[in-house]
Amino acid sequence: MRFVGTQYEPNSGETVLETLLRHNVQVGYSCMQGDCLSCVLRCVEGNPTAESQEGLTQRMQRTGHFKACVCLAELVQVVTRAGG
Repeated sequence: MRFVGTQYEPNSGETVLETLLRHNVQVGYSCMQGDCLSCVLRCVEGNPTAESQEGLTQRMQRTGHFKACVCLAELVQVVTRAGG
């Protein structure tokens, strides 16, 4: 998974958020359960799960936004910050 120009290798079954935190990447998060929306990122390449887009607006879903705490890292190849 590539995030902001750097490649990160996720462990098996690891979420995007877990992968980034394990590599000491500064990203927003709070509940780690998909409720607070603090960890929303945008997928540029890949397929975030429907669960990871639940609760987001249709526009956010169409533009690839997802909750990093509930999306498996192996499903997304290129990720950026929500505003990027």
